Amino acid sequence: MQWWRLVGALCALWSLANGAYGAPTASIVGNRIRLANERLALEFDVASGSVRSVIDLRSGRNLTNVESGTYRALWGISLGHFSTSNAPYADNNAAGAPEVAFENGAAEAAVRMTWPGLLFYNTGQRVPGAVVVVRVALRADEALSRWTISVTGLGGLRATDLQFPILGGVGPLGSAGAEHVLVVPDQGGRAFDDPIGQRTNWGEMYPSAHMSMQFAAYHNREAGFYVGVHDPSGQTKQLQWWSPPSPANSAMWIGRHYFPDQPTDTMTLPYEVAVGVFNGNWSAAADLYKQWALQQSWAREAALKPVPEWFRRSSYGSSYCVWNCGFTSSATFASFVEHQAPNYAALGGPSLHFLSGWEKLGAWAYGDALPPFEGWPAFDLMVSGVHAAGNRLRISIGFNKLDAATPLWKSGSANDSFVRGVDGQPVVQTVPIGTNSVHKWSVMSSASAWWRDELVRTVGELARHGVDAVMFDGWPINGVDDDYSSGHPPGRGGNWQWLSWKGTLSALQAGARAINADLLFSTEEAHELLLPYIGFFDKRDTSAEINSYSQRGRPIPLMTYVYKPLMQVGPADYWPWIRASDPDSYHQLVLARTLVWGEHAPFLYSSFKDTSLLAPGAYGLYKVAGEMRRSYGRFLIDGKMLPPLEFTSPTTPVELKGDGFAVPTYKSNAAAVQSAAWRARGGEAGIFLVNIAPRSVTIDLPIDLAALRLAAGVSHRLTIAPLGESPRISTISASTRLAISMAPQQVVVVTVLPETTAQECLFDWAENAYAQYLAPPGAVTVLATPYHYRYYKETNSYLGTSAQDSHLYYLGPASGQLLHDLGPLTNWLSSSNCDSVPGAR
Repeated sequence: MQWWRLVGALCALWSLANGAYGAPTASIVGNRIRLANERLALEFDVASGSVRSVIDLRSGRNLTNVESGTYRALWGISLGHFSTSNAPYADNNAAGAPEVAFENGAAEAAVRMTWPGLLFYNTGQRVPGAVVVVRVALRADEALSRWTISVTGLGGLRATDLQFPILGGVGPLGSAGAEHVLVVPDQGGRAFDDPIGQRTNWGEMYPSAHMSMQFAAYHNREAGFYVGVHDPSGQTKQLQWWSPPSPANSAMWIGRHYFPDQPTDTMTLPYEVAVGVFNGNWSAAADLYKQWALQQSWAREAALKPVPEWFRRSSYGSSYCVWNCGFTSSATFASFVEHQAPNYAALGGPSLHFLSGWEKLGAWAYGDALPPFEGWPAFDLMVSGVHAAGNRLRISIGFNKLDAATPLWKSGSANDSFVRGVDGQPVVQTVPIGTNSVHKWSVMSSASAWWRDELVRTVGELARHGVDAVMFDGWPINGVDDDYSSGHPPGRGGNWQWLSWKGTLSALQAGARAINADLLFSTEEAHELLLPYIGFFDKRDTSAEINSYSQRGRPIPLMTYVYKPLMQVGPADYWPWIRASDPDSYHQLVLARTLVWGEHAPFLYSSFKDTSLLAPGAYGLYKVAGEMRRSYGRFLIDGKMLPPLEFTSPTTPVELKGDGFAVPTYKSNAAAVQSAAWRARGGEAGIFLVNIAPRSVTIDLPIDLAALRLAAGVSHRLTIAPLGESPRISTISASTRLAISMAPQQVVVVTVLPETTAQECLFDWAENAYAQYLAPPGAVTVLATPYHYRYYKETNSYLGTSAQDSHLYYLGPASGQLLHDLGPLTNWLSSSNCDSVPGAR
């Protein structure tokens, strides 16, 4: 069997992997404290500990290179409520020179800085007993450093805001212009071009939909700057990108970690902050976060969550409001049934219809909805009518608000469950909706068991009456409340709010599943902590792109890339009508993104009873988007998104006509060919292309096997399937390029199916089942005839198969770095269900 060949090859690779990097070092060089490996160098002031340099050694660029006029620090502490004017503030500069200690080892080096005593600038207050300790560690083979901080001896101060790290002097990464990109986890993902030149500011609260994950990045083609927080606990925090008024060529990163507003002796982060560098686009930064995120409890629990068959088939979405919708006109449940009835035939498949205004007081009368408008008998007939038409029904409820017009609010029974401000008064939101409706909502505390019971009761009744999905409106888009009600730590700090909502979500999930196992929850935008509980997320990225209030960030599928298939994206919250008389180029851009990103087709706010009223191009692409989601669900529903393809597309103008109310006029340019690449179970790659230009376009498409995570030297079946044409099939065993010609609005799907699909499936399965041995996930399979294997750098392990005896083998620390025979491959394929994937042999 010549196993010595395999052992020798793997051991040689192991030696190469472990010997390719010199030992990291921590030392003092001149007036700098320096921590470096062969990829990253960090420098701190000897006199203060402030961050001076973050250097990408591969490109030679110092990412914090603006010296003149910039605020340099490492940490800061604020006292009291965040709204306090001129709140007491201390930082490492006022604390003086730190005591420095070094740790130098072959695998990791670290610097430990200790400051005895604090001085609050603006009050002159000294806290001599306080001690701040920062440790920054760097491993030999990684581009990310890990930072921790602890503050003790505060003596009962109301320390609420710990700023760490503070990374000032961030400048352009090369030539100025739009190739510099800020990537943030706002909603599904957002990219801001030229953020320094445009003076972009971003900083949102976690956990909320506006900070859906815990990392951000700044990059161009030469270098990338990554800042992430590796917190599994759900503590309230912000990650800020701030462009100060001066100097105009700089920005800064600030991590802000919030603690309860109460006397304390300590402020210690129970998690690490990661700071480092990368090369590539936004997906390269996301890969750094993904390695950590997929090992967290929310990802492991979400992997156990089923996707009901009805959701797989319901590929469209529309919206309808019945009563008290903010305008003078009203409707009935019966008119809604009539409205949605033509959709199945017009679209060729089922829709998930979103109904609002069903509550007893009408739309947005949150919190006291039952019994519904027109009563339960009419409601039940409506549900039956939707299902009889082949469609599905989604109902919205207020998740954390109670309307002051409702009997429940007026009864006074909710008074102890209101969120209360620092002044002790209930927090109230007054919101005008439409032209004739103003709502006053009391915000409900996440810690209230009474409110949790009300939500469970409401959802249970809706489940019993046949609703397919329940949307939690207004959440988590609105974020964390600054809550001083009783029964929990005061303010917005700590992680008590997330733990409270987690308890509510668990109770809702258990109650609903006991009645209808296929009922799904949805929320207004996404958040990673919600993955185990939420069936799909509404998407509002389009409204951010077209509205100036959010600085018109460009939507990117950042969260989809990190978490699919653990998350699904439902119908987009897309307001514009798609009228035949209006330009539809922007509509086509939205729908093309929907298709290639594996989402539900967005709301149209239109009946399909008379399709001549719709813009024909957008209507056609709308139908195709749903059809492709059903036909290619192995990618778009169950697959994992791969990094974006590197090819050049011409641009095309896009235009949206405003309505003078909620929809602005918007004009821009976009890539004519919208694209995304996916990986299905078993390793099959799928590339989805949509031409939104009003003219034919030809692109030079790379089929890069390494980028598609496919082994070179193995036979792969290549299929080019232009919509409306016969597919073209060939075989490849090496990377290649394809000239793809596309007519206007044409969709082309390119699939690459490896002959080793069963092994690819098994390796993917093992990465999840044995994550403690095989990390990080997503390694590329390597062919060294007759062996196929993957190497996992973090755990220094190999998993492979041999064509000689068809056995599975492991080599790594768990086997004492000896080759361990795990048994016949057929047994593993059966237990992992990988013998059933398409193309398995």
